[in-house]
Amino acid sequence: MEVSVERYLRKKFPKEENSPVLYYIRQKVGDVKTVGINEFCANIESGSSLKKGEVRHVLEEFVDQLREALTRGDKVRIEGMGTFHISLRSKGEEKKKDSTVRSIQRVFVRFTSDKALHLVNSAYALTESNNNISFALSTPKEEGGDGKPDDQDPIPDPKDDGKPDPKPADDGKDDGKPDPKPADDGKDDGKPDPKPADDGKDDGKPDPKDDGKGDDDDDNIPDPLS
Repeated sequence: MEVSVERYLRKKFPKEENSPVLYYIRQKVGDVKTVGINEFCANIESGSSLKKGEVRHVLEEFVDQLREALTRGDKVRIEGMGTFHISLRSKGEEKKKDSTVRSIQRVFVRFTSDKALHLVNSAYALTESNNNISFALSTPKEEGGDGKPDDQDPIPDPKDDGKPDPKPADDGKDDGKPDPKPADDGKDDGKPDPKPADDGKDDGKPDPKDDGKGDDDDDNIPDPLS
């Protein structure tokens, strides 16, 4: 089963006015279900030989024993689950004599999960495990989605205005490459076509300037030896 998550925007540094605003991921609001003690006990009953009432009685006694141990200042460690302990918040005093038990403002119950209970994002997990958790990204309708999970939905770029990129301006610099010849569009601009350069090669075709009449006057000069 996949856990639905969604994107949200917030400042990278909340206390800084000009902090960059970035996208983060959180569990989808409204999809978080609270499992009550009755459902919890029923699930344990289905996987064990204990009755639902017996499971509930054990859990209630567990809470009583946990409270008693914490009020003594002890830690309670449950194998495979984690450790319960207390922490204090106290008011700072300038004088030593003023720092008393009345300076303690709040007492917190803390829980540190055991290694066996550490959950892993299945996107990074290298092996199959009961501790792997799968996520599905949900796209809100205002972002063009249907509100349903979609892992392939890309994160929109806030700088993208949807307009095509402008062509780079000509900076007048010569990059050493010849300018491309314009394509022949078949239109006559009134200018004569340039004459091809003579490469000195004989292609066997008559000279276009030769009219066949000949321009050699040597035939009209008598041979002095005849």
